[in-house]
Amino acid sequence: MTFVQSSFLAPVHKKARFGNWIRKGLRVSCCLSGLILAGCVGGSSSSGGAAGDASSTNDSNSSTSQPTDNTVQSALPTRNYPLQPLSCDISDMRQWVDANMRDYYLFYDQVPVVSLEGYSDLQTLIDDLQVKPFDRFSYITDAAASSAFFDEGQLFGFGWRLLRTSQSDVRFAFVYPRSPVAEQNVQRGDFLLAINGVNPLDMTAAQWDSFLGTGDDVVTVQLTVLDTTGETRTVAVTKETFPLDTVLDASVLPVGSNKVGYLAFTSFLETSNAELDEAFDSFREQQVTDLVLDMRYNGGGRISVANKLASKIAGPSFAGDVFAEISWNDKYSDFNEPFNMVVEDNALSLSRVIVLSTDDTCSASEMIINGLKPFVEVVQIGGTTCGKPYGSAPHEACGKAMNALRIRFVNANGVGDYFEGIPANCAAGDNVDFALGNPNESMLQAALDYVDTGSCQTSIASTVTTQQNFTGRVLSQQESNSRYKQDDLLNSEKIIH
Repeated sequence: MTFVQSSFLAPVHKKARFGNWIRKGLRVSCCLSGLILAGCVGGSSSSGGAAGDASSTNDSNSSTSQPTDNTVQSALPTRNYPLQPLSCDISDMRQWVDANMRDYYLFYDQVPVVSLEGYSDLQTLIDDLQVKPFDRFSYITDAAASSAFFDEGQLFGFGWRLLRTSQSDVRFAFVYPRSPVAEQNVQRGDFLLAINGVNPLDMTAAQWDSFLGTGDDVVTVQLTVLDTTGETRTVAVTKETFPLDTVLDASVLPVGSNKVGYLAFTSFLETSNAELDEAFDSFREQQVTDLVLDMRYNGGGRISVANKLASKIAGPSFAGDVFAEISWNDKYSDFNEPFNMVVEDNALSLSRVIVLSTDDTCSASEMIINGLKPFVEVVQIGGTTCGKPYGSAPHEACGKAMNALRIRFVNANGVGDYFEGIPANCAAGDNVDFALGNPNESMLQAALDYVDTGSCQTSIASTVTTQQNFTGRVLSQQESNSRYKQDDLLNSEKIIH
């Protein structure tokens, strides 16, 4: 079947220095059976996140394909997608992109007419064909890199996420375990003083490309890092492919008589299923009474994984109930279908879940929040989410994966269209002075206080927000000029590589 992604790897054309604060899109990714929902960062070319069934196939080799969804329907009507381009020349690829946007694209009947001959870059063309303000997510990316990310949990990069915390400070918001930068003992909260001897706040777009590489360039950089002990050191880090751990922390914290499970979760990938199973096996064994789901950096992923996570939280009594209603444009309305929750052996059957969110919480992450609300009390702490109630699936040609928004989804109560984001119940800001999972970290502290008191502790939230002085956005792990070139892009305060 085809995958649909909801927000992780959308493109973002931003070769901007900190301070330029240029933003052409958001990312989101999730997948449902037969669909792939793209990332929360739209704009450049990275692979879009998918929330779908990993056993499905994309639309790469034929002009017609028929997805199958064993959990919903035994057969679906044939899709007559645009034919493959006549060649891989830019002129034919431009025609192919335009045809995609005027066919299965969710807003096909509102796509503007442009002069195709003027475009040498396909992502720029897609950006100009997007129907605003609803779509800032459609993108095109390298098909092999997208598959490696969503199917295999492999990412090419350095493995960091950067955050600008003041006018003069750039810090590591988190470091992926097993990544090249993690191997050099760089940790969340460390300061990045220089890249190849140049302050990152002073680097030009050309320096970002030169130092950190573009596309699949293998480069080595010298990072000058000030760690939290006060030691300054310079380490050499080489950009390479590494395995992603999407569960950064799974622990149990005592709050009075309550046992609070804490899960820091970054992406909904096919490989996430085993990680989530291990985490929830532990939570069940320790008989947790509450769950804090930390998705502050989660740009999305496969809907099938999101559905499994929602089912683990809500429990078997809701199996068969609608997690999301999926609808296509009127050309493909025969594909409209419900996506139902399932039985998970390690489900917690909770009556409430606390979600930590920011404007980097996208797509499949938002589906968790919205999809659980008809069944479970969802308390959201942090900030408003990115706003991507839509999904995409890759249509491939010439080694490229076209991810135009294809579907809209709503929950069992018919609630959706949160394209301005889902607002938090309690405000709180990210505090990189503390590791994820540390009870003193401001967002987690606010969640634990809510478990203890049943109310928002606004004094904590406002203090942290003021200290952080956040004004920009973060680039996702898939956000970059090539959708996989995370480290070289600076978008206001946040960068991922």
